[in-house]
Amino acid sequence: MKQSPKMPAEKRRAQLIKAAEKVIGRKGYAKATTDEIAREAGLTKGALYFHFKSKEDMFFGAIRQKMDIHTQFYIDFLRDDVPGEQIIKNMIHGGFENLTEKRFISFDFLQKAHKVRSIQQYLEKEQLEMRRVIVEYLRRRLKVKKRVLERLFDILHTFFEGLYVQVQAYKYHPDLPELERNLCEIVDMYLRRNRT
Repeated sequence: MKQSPKMPAEKRRAQLIKAAEKVIGRKGYAKATTDEIAREAGLTKGALYFHFKSKEDMFFGAIRQKMDIHTQFYIDFLRDDVPGEQIIKNMIHGGFENLTEKRFISFDFLQKAHKVRSIQQYLEKEQLEMRRVIVEYLRRRLKVKKRVLERLFDILHTFFEGLYVQVQAYKYHPDLPELERNLCEIVDMYLRRNRT
């Protein structure tokens, strides 16, 4: 196989990760081979192993890249010049924007990731860390107990995960702008009722 022209290592890694996403998305993690991933990327198997130790390492790289983007997207809403209640509404709006723009990890890809134990553990750890950071920040801004904010985070996270699956898997799609308004109203009521 003819190797593509010389490019920086970072771009080569990104090229391999993108190829791994395609092949794993098509065939599943267990059936995807490093040969197919290298071929999809237009590289040799040797180039693949220069950048990644194994197929799992490459899959982990793809998941880590997606989680970093996902986490940073929500952390960027934590700004001192915005009231706490508005930060939550902005995050909700961002979640709905991600849905309409289809900026999310595909359900199939995420489902395959959860079948690899080390990746599942990583995703759980990252989710808990994002929850901790957001809750701690909002606790300093709002007069609400920590456990109230943790519950709110869990409710919103579960809501969006379910909505992402629905949008990707089913033909029926709810009226997203109306759903966003309703969700913000529910959050307002929840926060009002749980003020200290």
